[in-house]
Amino acid sequence: LYYTIDATLRSSALGTLENTGTAQLLATAVDGQAEDPDLTNNSFTVSDLITTRADLATSIQTPDAYDPDSSQPMPYQVTVANLGPSDAAATTVTLQFTHQVRHNGGDACTPAFGDSFECDIETIPAGASHVITLGLSDLPIPGSELDSTAVAQSQTDDPDQANNSAASSTLMLTGVDLG
Repeated sequence: LYYTIDATLRSSALGTLENTGTAQLLATAVDGQAEDPDLTNNSFTVSDLITTRADLATSIQTPDAYDPDSSQPMPYQVTVANLGPSDAAATTVTLQFTHQVRHNGGDACTPAFGDSFECDIETIPAGASHVITLGLSDLPIPGSELDSTAVAQSQTDDPDQANNSAASSTLMLTGVDLG
């Protein structure tokens, strides 16, 4: 006899999956008595290590042009989506800029000033997204561009690392309508 068991696990499942099967004789023998000469071999246990995978996908939203002399910080938003099938544990996002900038906080991104920031997100459940929203100031001079990349990583294995990073570019212009 062969049996196949299909199971659906929670996206947060970790560790080992164990399944125990037991067989017993239900038919009766000739004299009405069913006998199994060896009861020690009627059970079996199968153990499988649960393999977790979380496909992270990253995008950046910034304006195409921005006035660096504005009194308002430039909006900067990174979205990290977990396409699953498992939760993405201990997720971090590294932001890299072509110029040193200051950010107004948010999502435990450190340091507050520089050309590289590390943002700790923790766990992103399968099928969910996390948005990092920052306001950038101390921007480069008009006529230059502020380019950036965002790279998401997790302790959970990612089968498609090609979509873990995103890039953006914002032209610094005087007199841009921020309305």
